[in-house]
Amino acid sequence: MRSLPGDSYALFSLVSPHGDQGYPGELLTEVLVSLVPSSAGKLGSVVIVYRCRLNGREKVVTSVNLTQHWGFNLEASLSGGKQLEAASVKEHELMIGADYIANLDGYYLPTGEYTPVSIRPSHDFWEPSLIGKFPTSGYNDYFLFDDSLVYPSPRRAGLSDLQSLNLLDDILNHDDIGGPPSVRLESKKAGIALQFFSNQRGVMFYSNFLAEPNNGARKNIHGGSGVTGEGDSYSPWTAAFLEFHEPLAAFLRPENRDGEDTLLASGELYNNFVRLEIEQIARP
Repeated sequence: MRSLPGDSYALFSLVSPHGDQGYPGELLTEVLVSLVPSSAGKLGSVVIVYRCRLNGREKVVTSVNLTQHWGFNLEASLSGGKQLEAASVKEHELMIGADYIANLDGYYLPTGEYTPVSIRPSHDFWEPSLIGKFPTSGYNDYFLFDDSLVYPSPRRAGLSDLQSLNLLDDILNHDDIGGPPSVRLESKKAGIALQFFSNQRGVMFYSNFLAEPNNGARKNIHGGSGVTGEGDSYSPWTAAFLEFHEPLAAFLRPENRDGEDTLLASGELYNNFVRLEIEQIARP
């Protein structure tokens, strides 16, 4: 971090006391948000790093699986923000390097089982496809990445090993992280493409199809009143949410007991990052 300009990053921290939200242990979380300068053909990058450790001398194990709740509409600014309801993401092209999606129950909670995207064409985004290509009611699905697209940065490490590990250099100090992205979102109309890289094993893709214009509030910067209940909130399909994290409730599955179970023990560091690279592409 010392190599970064002082005005290019922010570091946030939070201490969650023992029992917060029902989870054991006092958890220290630090989040780094950094802007990486642009390079040829790129407009720059955004890097978010989540780190956690358990405080105290008592041996504790707790579940940690953090993500960034961000949504994207690459065409919203084309209308000056005044007609966001018309700026649907259905014409955005999406690529997700995943062979499987998680099966969900009636409450959108994972069952622990997976379905191959090869038998669900509407969820096969290996080849870039328009989000609105299939007449689905909407997307609210967890996509499990192909192993080759998961960035090889440890998701957990021993606190005693930190002196010999540099987990930030590759993702912060290079204008090209290298390798293919796990997710790519682009709008030819806007001339913008986003590429995502992460050490997390999957992404939750939500197409905002449950949005109700009469509820909630739309931000002023998006052309709304900013007031809840004014009837000018966001419409369905106005954003593509891409939330990178490990499979949900992985610790409940017996087969994960000796693997990636999303459990953090005393003496360990939780390490989660996502890097978003912004590119300018040719418009039609």
